[in-house]
Amino acid sequence: MKIITAWEGLETIKQQLTLIIGNFDGVHLGHQKLIETADNISKGSCQTALLTFDPHPMEFLKKETFLRLTPLEEMKERLRKYPLNYWLCLPFNSQVAGLEPEQFIERVNRHCNIANIVVGFNFKFGKNAAGTVEKLSELSVLYGFELRVIPAVYLEDTGNTISSTYIRKQLQLGKVELANKALGQPYQLFGRVAHGKKRGRKMGFPTANLIVNKSKFIPADGVYAGVVNNVYNAAVSIGNNPSFNNNQRTIEIYILDYSGEEIYGEEISLQLRYFLRELIKFDDKEMLIEQIKTDIKKIQQLNPLG
Repeated sequence: MKIITAWEGLETIKQQLTLIIGNFDGVHLGHQKLIETADNISKGSCQTALLTFDPHPMEFLKKETFLRLTPLEEMKERLRKYPLNYWLCLPFNSQVAGLEPEQFIERVNRHCNIANIVVGFNFKFGKNAAGTVEKLSELSVLYGFELRVIPAVYLEDTGNTISSTYIRKQLQLGKVELANKALGQPYQLFGRVAHGKKRGRKMGFPTANLIVNKSKFIPADGVYAGVVNNVYNAAVSIGNNPSFNNNQRTIEIYILDYSGEEIYGEEISLQLRYFLRELIKFDDKEMLIEQIKTDIKKIQQLNPLG
């Protein structure tokens, strides 16, 4: 997958394209359906490209940090798993934001040889998101490309439409298992292990303090069962640790059955598999230790590694 980050770079693409357009935050099952469809259309005739923007349009328009399910580096690694020839991660600025729907398609078409465009059923584009799939259908006739609109993808058992907004909501509620089903894989946090207060070590449960990308969406406070580096089960605490009156939100990981070297300064991956409980304030250290032991037993029973 070749990554292009400037409009001028599109002119280096000489082949006809099947172009997927969307934000793709999370690369969830709905997004995967778009990629699968584009790949099927392209076979033997076109190359497949995904068009997204940096910064996220919501971040640019609202002038505030937009917390992503998949920050760009994480998105890059996820997209490499799919049949994409190009990722067009283009700048979003006031000029792009001001393009009327037809101007936007004309600009993309000017730089690329578009044979097909694939979008989701709720796709919006152009200034003030005025462009709809109906408008895009009209423009497909004008500019000579085939349009494929993918209907909603629903989550089994719940009937909910899968979207980045839905996944974010489930994570806000601590419903990580539902979020994982919609994503098609466990929600992941990537980051560097930093030194903490070492309170866990003194109680017999040394924890790793995970520092993640500032633009990463962090799920609800609570205790989770997780997996570190696809190898170790782990107990994960997200929040301000009320038993110690912390005023800073942290991600602390106790890795079960780990007897290796110190991992401070190391980059690790953390998958969140199950939500165990909300955070509780313990006035007595012994009560806290007993609760941790209970959490660990439950994680061992759940066995997130499978």
